[in-house]
Amino acid sequence: MKKVVVTTLLLLSFAEFSYANPIGKVPSDSKNYAFPKPVEKNQVQPKKAPKRAKDREKLIAYQERPPFVSQQEENSTPQTPPPPPKKVKRERSYKPFKIDVAPQYSYLIVRSSGMRKLTGNLWGGSAEMEYKKSNRVYGDASFLWNQGKIAAHGRHHSWKEAVGQFLLGYTTPIFHRTLMTIFAGFGFRRVMDGKNYEGFRQRVDLNYYQYFVPCGLFFDFNYWNHFSFSLDLKALPAVDEKVQIGNKPDVFYQVSRMMNYEADLPITWKAVRGIKADFDLSLIPFFKYWQFGGSSRLHLRSRSQTYWGCELQIALCF
Repeated sequence: MKKVVVTTLLLLSFAEFSYANPIGKVPSDSKNYAFPKPVEKNQVQPKKAPKRAKDREKLIAYQERPPFVSQQEENSTPQTPPPPPKKVKRERSYKPFKIDVAPQYSYLIVRSSGMRKLTGNLWGGSAEMEYKKSNRVYGDASFLWNQGKIAAHGRHHSWKEAVGQFLLGYTTPIFHRTLMTIFAGFGFRRVMDGKNYEGFRQRVDLNYYQYFVPCGLFFDFNYWNHFSFSLDLKALPAVDEKVQIGNKPDVFYQVSRMMNYEADLPITWKAVRGIKADFDLSLIPFFKYWQFGGSSRLHLRSRSQTYWGCELQIALCF
């Protein structure tokens, strides 16, 4: 009985559904209804657009993205590599302090009125400490030692000299990469002249003591990074001058004061450039003109000394 009832209910339900949706019935709004076109033979049907295309594009983009990077790292990491740094022309770094030593050679000519000139070679060296900077106070302390033999017909002299100077001045720029230093100071010079005459056993020693005031100008031309040259001009007027004879060690005789001159032309090569220090090599040709005053009491003639020479300076700049 139950089976009959269930079957009857199913048939009634199917009849109601068929009546509401008859097969082949055209809807009332047939004007807006798009009938499917008949498919011809051997015609390729177009592929239907995928559903939810935007979601698929997002999925593909997500699968192809690089490994996960946090937003903070992504903002801090540049997307493109930075451009290479520009090459900056390295300027010559000027270091004001200088300590140097220099072996020296000079050719000496000694002239005295009424006597033949004496000539000879001198060898020695110098040491110097210097501070020089643009628009700053200039300071310098130097010491020089020279010795050698000079001779003429029948006369032979052993020549030794020591010179010390202290300079104080001011350095200022005057042109592009050009510095000028004006200075003055105080100096001391001692010359030991030992005379030997042929045919005489007795030796005559004259010791000259000179106190002078050096003053002048220095010009530094720093046009290149590794090379520079300078021009040094000095006047050295003597303020006090004495002579002491070897056989009278406690007696000093006053002699007339004379004017002296010096000129140098240093050519400097920056051999080693460092962050805190440089090593310089300088070739310095020079000319010097010194004079000894005479004494009527000793019947001592005035004498002039002309030096032509060159020194090789090795300097530490910092």
